[in-house]
Amino acid sequence: MLNIFELARQSYEESQRNHSGRLNLGDVDEEQNGSISEREAISAKFAATTSGGGRESTVLVCGSENCGKSTLVFRFLDPRTSDPSQGRTIAMDYNYATRTRQNVKDLAHIWELGGGGSLANLLEIVLNDQNIESTSLILFLDLTRPEHFQAVVEPILDVVCRRLDHIMGQVQINQPSMYERISKMSTRKWQLHKDVRVAKPLPIPMAVIGAKYDEFQNFDTERKRSTFRLLRFIAHVNGASLQTHSSVMETLMNRTRSLFGHFAFGVSLGTGKANSIDIHSPVFVSVGEDSLESIGLVSALTSHTEAMSQWMFNLNESFPQEKSEERDEDPGQDKQFTEPLIDELIEEKTRALELFVKERRDRQAAQDKSKHRLTRK
Repeated sequence: MLNIFELARQSYEESQRNHSGRLNLGDVDEEQNGSISEREAISAKFAATTSGGGRESTVLVCGSENCGKSTLVFRFLDPRTSDPSQGRTIAMDYNYATRTRQNVKDLAHIWELGGGGSLANLLEIVLNDQNIESTSLILFLDLTRPEHFQAVVEPILDVVCRRLDHIMGQVQINQPSMYERISKMSTRKWQLHKDVRVAKPLPIPMAVIGAKYDEFQNFDTERKRSTFRLLRFIAHVNGASLQTHSSVMETLMNRTRSLFGHFAFGVSLGTGKANSIDIHSPVFVSVGEDSLESIGLVSALTSHTEAMSQWMFNLNESFPQEKSEERDEDPGQDKQFTEPLIDELIEEKTRALELFVKERRDRQAAQDKSKHRLTRK
């Protein structure tokens, strides 16, 4: 049986949906016939109906489970939605949003990862050299469960950093001007920063969201201080902004929606939103405007690797981490739970997915070969 992370590429299956449509990885169209992904179909339609100048972006939403990611996405798509009632995200969900301004249409692809950090490999599906300049990452962390931070942060950052390093390596070879442009944009706020040696900003914009503040605000002072320090640290050394969020506090929801609009459509965040590091209030810190000295956890760090190790140490010292349970066997293969109709459907979908994966690989190999020939010329 194929690796589930390979099979998940079927998430791109073509289907026409309503504006702000949604695609779950379980939606599989068996009639492949060389069809392209839904994201690709939407992009193609967008390009065909836009006279030029439209912005196309990708927003990745991931992080802790059950802390308001889906609610944020649907409140962004429809501010009037008070209760999305979409249920738990299985694997990865796709949505898209469009905005028209002065007869120019903008398009935002929105991917939401479920499963905390356990399905982080799915993020590789979305990141590529064609969207790296227009992709942003929103990482949710549940303020009420710091004991699970490592199980969320470690796999997600590992996958994202490894994938982005690979993409940037290819871009540096094939598109040096683009590589220089991305590098300048990601490091411009750090060149004169005193923590420049330990900060390693991603080549894409990133925001860390401290979720469920409505519950967290009632915790004791020391727990709040330790949690906020850890969040400020992980955001700072990875070149991310930080802000607190709540699905039931309208002021915080609106601020996070503004951030989402900034990532999706380039909407200005405004100048009146000041930073705040008061542990008795919602915390907000812009990119590059914090410091290790202000955070107060450590000093005299000399590299990003050392900083991440120190963060893990402090995290486990303050909140001993609970490891997520991992299954060595696939429960779907357990004969004790056989369901003929479901098993037949799974086998059917698996065959369709295998065909799709093969087609995608063949197409990518052909594109890579073509690029290589052009480069040699």
